[in-house]
Amino acid sequence: MAIIEKEYCKKIENSDEVFNQLKHFQPIFVTSEMKRTIYKNGGKYFLRVTSQKSDEEKIKHFFSLKEDSMRNGLDGQGLNSREEIDLEVSKVQLNKLEEMIKLLGFVQENYFEKVRHLFKIDNLEVSLDRYKDFDNLEIEGDSEKEIKEFLSKMVIVEKEG
Repeated sequence: MAIIEKEYCKKIENSDEVFNQLKHFQPIFVTSEMKRTIYKNGGKYFLRVTSQKSDEEKIKHFFSLKEDSMRNGLDGQGLNSREEIDLEVSKVQLNKLEEMIKLLGFVQENYFEKVRHLFKIDNLEVSLDRYKDFDNLEIEGDSEKEIKEFLSKMVIVEKEG
């Protein structure tokens, strides 16, 4: 079943400071290395293939369908809502799903690797993602109000452009 994801997402300049701020909330905390491939076909949704290795776990694989907010004029920055379905799959299943994606006419649009620091704070999932060229802060929750209240407690320097 699809969920409506409510999230804040911004490139930030002060990721080390934000990391330290987040630790003060006494969160449940996990670090993982992620590899993601994005497939698109020009439609309302895109498909995402993820392999993720956390500190104490074996590699997990996920297949996701996400509403393409960029297609709707949103740049993935700021506060938005969109449909999403995530499914954990085996490596064999993931390989077969990637074959099906290509047969259905989806083409690889992006591939990236990142280190994700995930903090679970109250009812929120706060991710500090470190990419090769920039850092990103993502806050997901059940309500925009909770996300905005949490943001008001943080000092965030947004990256220009």
